[in-house]
Amino acid sequence: MNKRKQNVGRMLQNAIGGEQVVDQNEKPIQYWIFGGVERRQVDDQSKQPLKGFYVMVQKRDKKTLEAEILKHIRPGTMIYSDMWHSYNNIIAMRDHNGIWCHYNHFSVNHKRNFVNPVLNNIHTQNIERRWGDLKQHCKRRGYRTGGVNSSIKQRVSEYEFKRNNGVLKVSQLIKKLVE
Repeated sequence: MNKRKQNVGRMLQNAIGGEQVVDQNEKPIQYWIFGGVERRQVDDQSKQPLKGFYVMVQKRDKKTLEAEILKHIRPGTMIYSDMWHSYNNIIAMRDHNGIWCHYNHFSVNHKRNFVNPVLNNIHTQNIERRWGDLKQHCKRRGYRTGGVNSSIKQRVSEYEFKRNNGVLKVSQLIKKLVE
């Protein structure tokens, strides 16, 4: 959550003291968040919010990400991703019961382009936009005020609820809760 991509940009600062967020060993704390977002069909003109999910993970390794894919994404779903090495071979995975789960997986090489040059509907722009919005949401609210990861988890959960329910303002939130 606070690691710079390609070492570009600035490191996020602690909202209280203005210092970089570090652990007991003075190493920068990195929050890894794995997530996904639905995509509309080309002919879908509805105004319903696109559902997404966001989970904090300790590692970005293949085992961890495959477990989250199996937990949050239905087999048979079409998955678009970047070429992070942990996504290799996510076409078929065994779940915790040993049952094979199959996915349609397409990827984009972000070092070369942001949209697949052959199949131009294959891109990761939807989720990349959500990551930017999530980071802005967390920055506005302050990253941490309490325990090591407690506040960031709350911010991510709040963002997920608001986006999945089309609630972007407090008045909309109150109306949704009353319903």
